[in-house]
Amino acid sequence: MATAPYRFIPIEPGYVQAAPVKREDIRFDKPLAEGSLSAVIDVEWTAKTPICVGAKEDTSSEVRPLKIGKRYCLPGTSLRGMLRSAVEIATFSHLGRINSSHHHGVRDFAGMGDYHSVKVGEVKAGWLKREGGRWRIYPVRHRDARFVLVPIDSLLNTLSEQNRVDFSTWQTSMSVAEKYAQLPPVYQMRPNKYFYALEKEGKGLPRACLTRDAPGSSRTFQSSTHPIKDMYVICTGPYRQEATRTSNPRAEEGTPKKNEALFPGPGITGYLIPDAWMDVFHGMHSEYARDGGNPRGAWRTWLLAKGWQGEFKGFKASSDEEAIPDCMREEKLGIPVFWKGDIANLENIDPDDPPAPGLQSFWFSLSRVMRVPHGYSVGDVAGRLYSEANGYHLPRMSEEDGWDFARAMFGEVDGANDSPERAKPGKRADGTRREDAQRGRVAIGFAFAPENTRPESASRRGVFGQPRESFWPFYLRHGDVVADGILGSDRTVSYSSEAAVPAGRKRTVVRSAEAPAFPGGNGNENTETNVRFLPKGTIFTGQIRVHNFHPVEFGALLYALTFGVEDGSLWHQLGRAKGMGHGAISPRVTIAKCDLVHSPDDEAAIGNNSSVSQWIGHFRDWMNKQMEVRDLPAHADHPSIKMLEAMANPSVGDTMAGQHKLDTGELPDFKNWRDVSGSQDGTMSGPYPLSSPLDLS
Repeated sequence: MATAPYRFIPIEPGYVQAAPVKREDIRFDKPLAEGSLSAVIDVEWTAKTPICVGAKEDTSSEVRPLKIGKRYCLPGTSLRGMLRSAVEIATFSHLGRINSSHHHGVRDFAGMGDYHSVKVGEVKAGWLKREGGRWRIYPVRHRDARFVLVPIDSLLNTLSEQNRVDFSTWQTSMSVAEKYAQLPPVYQMRPNKYFYALEKEGKGLPRACLTRDAPGSSRTFQSSTHPIKDMYVICTGPYRQEATRTSNPRAEEGTPKKNEALFPGPGITGYLIPDAWMDVFHGMHSEYARDGGNPRGAWRTWLLAKGWQGEFKGFKASSDEEAIPDCMREEKLGIPVFWKGDIANLENIDPDDPPAPGLQSFWFSLSRVMRVPHGYSVGDVAGRLYSEANGYHLPRMSEEDGWDFARAMFGEVDGANDSPERAKPGKRADGTRREDAQRGRVAIGFAFAPENTRPESASRRGVFGQPRESFWPFYLRHGDVVADGILGSDRTVSYSSEAAVPAGRKRTVVRSAEAPAFPGGNGNENTETNVRFLPKGTIFTGQIRVHNFHPVEFGALLYALTFGVEDGSLWHQLGRAKGMGHGAISPRVTIAKCDLVHSPDDEAAIGNNSSVSQWIGHFRDWMNKQMEVRDLPAHADHPSIKMLEAMANPSVGDTMAGQHKLDTGELPDFKNWRDVSGSQDGTMSGPYPLSSPLDLS
């Protein structure tokens, strides 16, 4: 049984509900003609499970809840984001906050279809260079662009006593820069002429030793198919496994990494890599972001070593960059890369209009266990829900379907949540190129706990991360073309499928008791976090102010606060470890002040003294009329709204938790769930794996 603490709220295909008020009618000095109100809402949030909204302090090793003065609090920005998310779902607003241009990748020798197949013997070697404002790969100076493996043990035998490290440390912990810094100068990006054969070369790629002291290595290394001299030692970053083909064609199991590589120098011919492909490669090796991404790991090190970090958007300097040995800065050499496919065919590709990077055979990587991009970007897949042939992109507010509830209520800056290539502002009427912006009309203040509130006596430690949207078995499902039998029901739902669509909007399922223990991960301390929580029962009080709201917008905000019930029985979640049941908060909402201005033709049965439920009813009546025009179910009966309310219901979450349907899962579990969801030929062996909160047995 596949399990996860989150589920996905379905998205109504092609439906984006416009706000009840036109953008040009919004003023801050004049009431809306359709009816206008300004109000103050008092909100009391009760923590139903331990909660922490905060960050690490400079002198602390643990995440602590935010404290202003003598009082702990929930930040207004966090509450605002939480409520905006609920409004987007309840009003069928845009997806908006997705990285539409991002391509996820798969690291697997077996591959996912023709374009992703990476056969061990077909991986070649080359050097990536930046020349004349363009990126080029120069295959190594060998007729077949081959490379040779060098055992890690052989490298370790060359280290001096003061630089000695053990095999496990080199294999799993050391960065590229640290490895080169440990090597003797003769192996620091210098060509070497003499190598020695192993007693048993084994299967697959040939291996060569650097010294004679390995058993049977006294004879000179020879090969009729691979280079034998003038080779550079190429180190890659820490990686626990080298994938090998097994009985399961989708498996990534194998033996621990035992080898680095030996490359000849760059050849004389360089092949142009389209900038669009380099952006995808950069995104796959960077922190996930819409601004192009801040490079990480070996990619970051190599960019800094060559001085090319400014060639991509999103680079952020760090005060604790690791030291880079001078050998990595060698000017005549580029960045060592592994590649596959027909590199000569790059000469036939228009670099300014190349095919999708995941839909052609060529690709490259920083390690020979290659990460190959999927055939379609996140936006390509999401665009199928909105009939967008060129992929989903959040439209400008002035464009068709660009004006929705969430933007009208909370405000927006065009381009703030878009990819770099689309985020460039257009020329405005006043001749400037400033982004178009809409100021929000709701202000959400901090919610403070009593002054005598104290955190729990001890912090909790564990791994709080969950698979992100790259984990396609959970994040994607079959689209209508599969359901209608157009493509058949056996198509896989990866990011390389023509028929995959997003499973929906991700939300965790609330429950009344947090998980008793946090997952421990794989023992890597860098992935574990210490968190100090405020105790269950902590009460936070705050205010929300709205200005010149349309009555329907006010009802929408109250619905987002309460999920349609006044007794606080449906909950939100906020802060750290939501997947383990933490951060559940129950709202108690009071309209402290309401100044309503009606237009002459407004006959709505609401007024200054209307209750929370009456305002919500006004919102739902308005939504029902809009949805009826589109032949959709009534608001309360729509699957998206029913799912939203079910996921906010602790009794539903408690039932699911009791059936172990909200368990976090360990890393091997996620691999198994992926493997049973498809095979090398792209067939499905089962339905969408996550059970629905609406279908409890």
